[in-house]
Amino acid sequence: GGIEQYHPPEYLQMRLRMASWPAGHFSTVKIFVKDNGAHQGCRLELHQEGVPQSRVQETETFWKEKVLNQIKLSFGYGPVTNSAKQLFSGI
Repeated sequence: GGIEQYHPPEYLQMRLRMASWPAGHFSTVKIFVKDNGAHQGCRLELHQEGVPQSRVQETETFWKEKVLNQIKLSFGYGPVTNSAKQLFSGI
């Protein structure tokens, strides 16, 4: 894996694989950050392509529980959600 494109502060693209995926299988993750203006916060969009079909649920759970909900808890950004579909697009 690794970072393929980085345009701070708005865009990051990287190759990513999880240990449970087949050897050599990588996905493409694109993260967009949009500033909503003064005192309005920001919006983070995550798009991931190339996740093995048998690992989609595991990958959604990883992003939700290990990354996005932890950001929300740490910085107080919005409610922690149980719905992975509210957090993902492109998987």
